[in-house]
Amino acid sequence: MHDDVEAYVGDTPTDMLADAFDQTTKEEREKAALHHLLLEYSDCPEYCERIKQYEDQSVPEARFVKAVDKLMVMLIHLPNQGLVLNRHYTYESFLKSEMDLMARDGFKYAEFDGIKALRHELGYLLADRYLAASRSDCVATE
Repeated sequence: MHDDVEAYVGDTPTDMLADAFDQTTKEEREKAALHHLLLEYSDCPEYCERIKQYEDQSVPEARFVKAVDKLMVMLIHLPNQGLVLNRHYTYESFLKSEMDLMARDGFKYAEFDGIKALRHELGYLLADRYLAASRSDCVATE
């Protein structure tokens, strides 16, 4: 349910933001999509209320779902064995990206220190598992 608005506009991955990423445009597109969804499903008031709660982050459950959703971005690297990570990062650049992301978006985890800690731990696990060969302090072996 938390991704239903994306059915109208697609998913915009914000964990790997390009320099040209425009947060304002993303928010405007999603606001228009939310308006469309609420009109289309106006005959389902309970559903619409839950969607609004998630989008507004007005209840603890909605904030928990958002925090867990941010973990999913990390977990997807496990079944693809770090393929995307290897295309875009070195060991150091990935960990720096994670630190920058948490500095920018850490507030999304404010109520859920355990999830924040898990995100941190997953970052190191992924870096160690899939990017260790690119560590600047590693010696290449044949």
